[in-house]
Amino acid sequence: MRPSRYSEAVVNEICERLAVGETMVSICRDDHMPGLTTVAEWRRAKKDFDDRYRQAMLDGCHALLDETLSIADDKGEDASSRKVRIWARHELIKRKRPDVFSDRVAMTGFDGGAIEHNAMLTVRFVDKSDGSGTSD
Repeated sequence: MRPSRYSEAVVNEICERLAVGETMVSICRDDHMPGLTTVAEWRRAKKDFDDRYRQAMLDGCHALLDETLSIADDKGEDASSRKVRIWARHELIKRKRPDVFSDRVAMTGFDGGAIEHNAMLTVRFVDKSDGSGTSD
């Protein structure tokens, strides 16, 4: 039976499994875990859970990155197969936490704010009456 009530035990398991790189879909397939919609509702309703969830996702992305090194170093597997497995993990990571792992480059200023641009314009007036300038 799927739990629909928020509990620390379930939240802890979700976060632990996310932190090692398991997907939310895989976690929610287990009968003792809530469905995806329930987890999304909990995240919206409970800021503490949302913070823990986001940190677990980040930890899981780092775990997946570490896993790609093991895959790359495994000479027992065909190179093209390793390449696909690594690519799949990189794509998953970019979608889990695009704010950290996206290929997109965002230009921001201090603390993620707008870029501040200051310019100075110097205007020099030329006195054309002394003969150094040209007349119109």
